[in-house]
Amino acid sequence: PRTVRVEKPPPAPTSADGPTEAEVRKAKNLQMSLLPKHLPGVDGYQVAAAHRLAAGSVSDFYDVVGRGERELAIVLCRVTSGPTVGARIMMMLRNVFRALAETNASPRDSIVEANDLIARQVEPGTFVNALYAVLDLQTGTIEVANVGHQPPVVWSREMGLATTGMTPGAAALGTENRAALAPKVVEERFTLAPGDFAVFLTDGVTEARHPLHGPFGAKRLIQTVSRNSAAAPAEL
Repeated sequence: PRTVRVEKPPPAPTSADGPTEAEVRKAKNLQMSLLPKHLPGVDGYQVAAAHRLAAGSVSDFYDVVGRGERELAIVLCRVTSGPTVGARIMMMLRNVFRALAETNASPRDSIVEANDLIARQVEPGTFVNALYAVLDLQTGTIEVANVGHQPPVVWSREMGLATTGMTPGAAALGTENRAALAPKVVEERFTLAPGDFAVFLTDGVTEARHPLHGPFGAKRLIQTVSRNSAAAPAEL
């Protein structure tokens, strides 16, 4: 059996009034360095990603890694905390999920295992949500396990419309033990036919606010995906 070890980094020093501007800048740079520099090239699929640094106390993270020759693992996490703490937790999550991607564990089991591994590392006042998906490259089937995260949007070419998955509850990683968290993991399965696509995102998209029009919201998200369904992934 594979053993995954997670060690808690030493706490980063901050001033009594919170992190300094230099500490925030350093933490944000660390967050960017944790994102994948290149995405896997996969025959028969197009994969693209975009990321914008969130302001304030939120840190977003994603990763896309191969699982053997026929699967692709997709991870998204959102950490609500101070920027320094957020960067440290993102580093732990990246290492944990990359190690789990080397196993054949299901998305649900991977989420529960990740919860166990970081449970003692999440400090009070920190909120971590996560989505872990596995794409079968031969069948197009995607299995999703979700803890408090924004569900993916799936475009069906045959139906000509975009739909969102089940909305998860308020569960979070690292705040409950395995027995308490497991029933709250939202699971979904869908299959991409030729011409279909899935959009994975954080709620930083739906919560983005326009000074005149308010939050972007789920309705505008669906409309935007539908309106740009013919665009290349990188353009979308």
